Amino acid sequence: MHQRSRTLAAALSALAATTVLTLPTAHAAPQREAAPYDLNGDGFPEVVVGVANGTVGGHQQAGYVAVVPGSATGPATAQRWTVSQASTGVPGAPEPFDQFGAHHTSADLDRDGYADLLVSVPGEDGPTEDAGRVVILWGAADGPGEATSVPGGATYGRTGGHGLAVADVDGDGALDIVTADDGEELATLSLARGPFAPGRTPAPLARVADTGITHFSSVVALAVGDLDGDGRDDVVAPWRGLEGDGTAMLRGTPDGLARERAWHHETGGQSIAAGDFDRDGYADLAVGGARSVGPDDPDWEPRYPIASGVGGTVRVLYGGPNGPAGSREPADFSQETPGVPGTGAGESERGDDFGFAVSAADADADGHADLAVGAPGEAAGPKAGAGRVTLLYGSPTGLRADRSYGVHQDAPGVPGSSEAQDAFGAKVVLRDADGDRRADLHTAATGEDGGDGRVWSLFRAVDDGAVTGVGYSAASLHLPAPTRGLEFGRGLGN
Repeated sequence: MHQRSRTLAAALSALAATTVLTLPTAHAAPQREAAPYDLNGDGFPEVVVGVANGTVGGHQQAGYVAVVPGSATGPATAQRWTVSQASTGVPGAPEPFDQFGAHHTSADLDRDGYADLLVSVPGEDGPTEDAGRVVILWGAADGPGEATSVPGGATYGRTGGHGLAVADVDGDGALDIVTADDGEELATLSLARGPFAPGRTPAPLARVADTGITHFSSVVALAVGDLDGDGRDDVVAPWRGLEGDGTAMLRGTPDGLARERAWHHETGGQSIAAGDFDRDGYADLAVGGARSVGPDDPDWEPRYPIASGVGGTVRVLYGGPNGPAGSREPADFSQETPGVPGTGAGESERGDDFGFAVSAADADADGHADLAVGAPGEAAGPKAGAGRVTLLYGSPTGLRADRSYGVHQDAPGVPGSSEAQDAFGAKVVLRDADGDRRADLHTAATGEDGGDGRVWSLFRAVDDGAVTGVGYSAASLHLPAPTRGLEFGRGLGN
């Protein structure tokens, strides 16, 4: 965790802050609900990178968000723009260690055809020091035009400091906001129920009473999806703590989120993603860096043990009428799994970190969700920690390894070349960037150039599988100085 601000700020307003923020070129009004991150409604989702440790107006780690517009040819890097608390209309003011952009997500909250951008500011002072806040930047034809501050949040600080998501947890058709926060001796989850709209005071974030998270712990990831097919999104949050690790399973109900003990599946992890890999109508879970978790009992043995010594495992828990607690056994993938590109069976190494980052979306437009898996510790020949990303494809039987492919900095079509400790794959996101309805791979090497970081947006041809793409850094995008040591790409978002 970064150093916290010691500067006291004025209390957060309980009312929404809404003012005009003019940014890119206008487009014609869209006729449909926008895809996430399509902030201007032109059909091409943007690439958004949170730079929480960036400097704004001389304030160290005040933070900002960099936006690279999408286009028919992919990210238009020459048209990039930034948003921070120094931007007109954004609530608050930049201060040291506010960390604007620590987490972000996107959805068309008001269903006006423009995706909206939600940003967490965990270090923002409010009723308490580092109370944190969430800001909604409302999409518009010329980019975000109004901004709203969501009231409430963590009682003990850093709202949204560990995660931010949107989901319809109560099934009323309006999207809700979920945050993972710090708390008094334990991590907390908060929920603000929709609907949300510009100029309207949003419902406050309120703590979810019972999550099962133990004391002295932190949430490491969030995933949302309808795991049991009841029409309400569920929330899953792996956590780590001094008293052990676990995964909070929260079921969506008409009254909000409720802990679902029956869904406990003896699985914890480093990362998590939700997607319908087998296209059966139920969201499935992919847990990266998976490991067995259970009661504090020396005689306890997991029902489905997770193999050790394989350089990292991704465990898939398939949804169904009973959620992930159904009768179907979990499926495990590692670099020892036949068909998974890598060093070969028997040669994966501790520290490869296969599953350090995961992301689910449909990369080949067949209706099945696919899974990108980052292994930032994977070596490239003698270059330790160069990193690799593997894509596993969905099918009627679920995720399969036989069609998977791997990509790294030395692969044809990928700009640049690998170096030791680049950590390529430290962050992965599957999201369409060129409007062809196929999710493209965006990945980060946070260790690139000694920790400056770099992001790649990669496209795979349908006919021959050839990979092309573009890479960009804080320096190449001419983002606010200093650009050294930013680990650019760590804030790629959901």
